[in-house]
Amino acid sequence: MISAPGDQKKASDIAIDAVEQLNLVLKPHGHSLSTVHWKNNISTGRGKRAQEVINDQTHDCDAITAIIGPRAGTPTGDFESGTIEEIERFLSRKTTNSVDYDVHVFFNNAEVDPLTLDVDQLKSVQKYRKSLTERGV
Repeated sequence: MISAPGDQKKASDIAIDAVEQLNLVLKPHGHSLSTVHWKNNISTGRGKRAQEVINDQTHDCDAITAIIGPRAGTPTGDFESGTIEEIERFLSRKTTNSVDYDVHVFFNNAEVDPLTLDVDQLKSVQKYRKSLTERGV
């Protein structure tokens, strides 16, 4: 699963393309990887909160690569953002299940215009990054 707030579209596209390039090497050996990203692979649902629809369709992913820039993203009602909710769901699975789930979180500071920063969003990202560091992620 590739997870990122909307402001990280370019970084998400690069990650998805990297998996596609890796598959060119893996396929001749009988292996492949597939990516799931909310904009490309999630069907919409009705009667549920949007993040719950995403969660329902990504519960069987084996790994998450999350990319967070200066914005945490949009609150889901349960978490500060969909990306944070997705990371936390993977982390909770990792501690309660005998199967190990890969969790990779990247903080992207490329192409950040400091004059357009939302200070509250940036503080949220900094707080979350500190929380992950304290938990050894």
